[in-house]
Amino acid sequence: MTYRVAMTLSVKRRVLEQARYIAEQGGSPQNADAWLARVFDSFHALEEFPRWCPLAVESELCGDEIRVLNIDGFLLLFEIDDDARVVRTVSARHGVQMPEEPS
Repeated sequence: MTYRVAMTLSVKRRVLEQARYIAEQGGSPQNADAWLARVFDSFHALEEFPRWCPLAVESELCGDEIRVLNIDGFLLLFEIDDDARVVRTVSARHGVQMPEEPS
């Protein structure tokens, strides 16, 4: 069985900001394009195997099962809804940033 990956607008915005940062600060639009391709390939992997990702630190902070996908140091946080067969992104941040407090 596969899952549908639902990305929130805020996560999509954060991913695009990171790609823009790679292109501008790293001086390499090609690296930014390659990184975005890895992000979307990772999304496709979540369709089949969302539980291969470990629990996030945020999971302990809020008490919910939040998992983390590490893409070159960029962390995509998500929840799994088995009943609806949906993987929902909840946040994204660079790995050097502190975990977010639960809201």
